[in-house]
Amino acid sequence: MTGYPLVFVHSPLLGPAGWTPTAALLGGAGYAVVVPDLRPALIRRPPYYTGLRDVVLSAAGDHPDRPVVLLGHSAAGPLLPAVAEVLGARVAAVVFVDARLPHPGRSWLDSLDEHRADRLRGLATDGLLPPWDTWFPAGALDRELPSGPPGRRFRAELVATPLGLLTEPAPTATVPDHAAQVYLRLSAAYDDDATTADRLGWQVLRTDSVHLAPVTRPAELAALLRRTLPA
Repeated sequence: MTGYPLVFVHSPLLGPAGWTPTAALLGGAGYAVVVPDLRPALIRRPPYYTGLRDVVLSAAGDHPDRPVVLLGHSAAGPLLPAVAEVLGARVAAVVFVDARLPHPGRSWLDSLDEHRADRLRGLATDGLLPPWDTWFPAGALDRELPSGPPGRRFRAELVATPLGLLTEPAPTATVPDHAAQVYLRLSAAYDDDATTADRLGWQVLRTDSVHLAPVTRPAELAALLRRTLPA
């Protein structure tokens, strides 16, 4: 077995297919990998972050005797400290992959500018936001979305999201001091997050790729992660 077990945390706006192509390649390279499905936590009652955290913790329990590495993509970022805090000594590193940074005590909408927050509220019907790929103008995601079988699986997992996830305060949790924190910037949209992570003293790596590289460019991302992950 190579390195630490890897727990891939997908964005709550997506499904596990947002990570599985990259995870499969790293599994084939000898890593123990797990990709928990967060979607069941979003059809339950709030608090949503608690349910999401518990799904990831259950998946991390597949390797109870080994430290693990948490990898979160996109909107999974604010969830990672809550998982890492409970894992305690069992978390070796936390890797934010083109991810939103934690905003403890503030909701997702509170962390956005007023225009973007109002726009998202306006998309909701009966407390539900439509699937993520419909939030954008026609054609805006053509370069991002995968094609072929991976694309069909990815799109099939895009379902309505409770607006409550975006209005619920993010956990006030911290990553244990011993755990490395890494920020991997894939796209220009996350430049500010990478700059903030750099200022916080995290290891920051930048590459010019696309936000959905875990699906559309898995070989490229898997190779980069292999150079990044702790031994």
